[in-house]
Amino acid sequence: MKTKLHLVYDGGSGGFFALHLLLLTDKFFCAFHNTNLPKNRHEFSCQFDKIITEQWNISQPHLWKNKEHWPGNNSTQTLDLSGLTALFFSCNKLWDDRNQAQRILIYTDIDLQLKLARFKSANYFAYTLQNKQEKLEIEWQRRYSMVKDPSWPQVKVSEIRTLPNHVLYELEHCHNISLRDIIDCYYCNGDIQEYDFRRHAAYIGNTPVMPNVKKLQERCHHLVRLQDIVRSKGTVLTDLLQVPYNQKLEQFVANWVALHPVELQKQICTT
Repeated sequence: MKTKLHLVYDGGSGGFFALHLLLLTDKFFCAFHNTNLPKNRHEFSCQFDKIITEQWNISQPHLWKNKEHWPGNNSTQTLDLSGLTALFFSCNKLWDDRNQAQRILIYTDIDLQLKLARFKSANYFAYTLQNKQEKLEIEWQRRYSMVKDPSWPQVKVSEIRTLPNHVLYELEHCHNISLRDIIDCYYCNGDIQEYDFRRHAAYIGNTPVMPNVKKLQERCHHLVRLQDIVRSKGTVLTDLLQVPYNQKLEQFVANWVALHPVELQKQICTT
């Protein structure tokens, strides 16, 4: 395969799983951040062997994201490794759709995507409630200080409701600060946000998907469902790209599935 390949996914859809699956075919390459640029096929193979071993050595779900080794698309673009096809990688948005690469979107239904994202603390669930509150507190203080009259009391987000009525009115109607949104977001642990995503789901055929998945689909050449990759042990991708299959792919799929709790495994492996 000579055409460059661009793997695209929305967080929580199995992007790194698909990336490593393709790299295991020994037909693709990419540069990784915080590693030396490989000079040849052998050097890349040694780098990737180390990366794939480290990344999937996961003892706790909350460590999942900390293990990721991100590809560097700009560096990949500068390389030319004989016999291998350049593989670009985009999460949530396209890195660059002008590089004449064949774009493949890895996706799944909205229910499984949200469950996977929550399990791995990925994408929409990347921050704990405490982290989110800390970030919102900083943002609130910044916005409040910009419009605050010297006579107004200094308050935290949790104290906004204690402000005098005339201050609340001025913040809302004169400075366009939505106090209710700030307070709701401060105390929301993700459930309200998740409900909102489901309520505004887009559709690919009869499958409800995250709205961003639908947007990405419109700019990709091929669409591959996560469950189909797992069910076929990877052959749905190798057949599409016309690259040889090997037993490393089958073992990798089995190991990846086993990292998930039983209830998620059932949903991942469904037809």
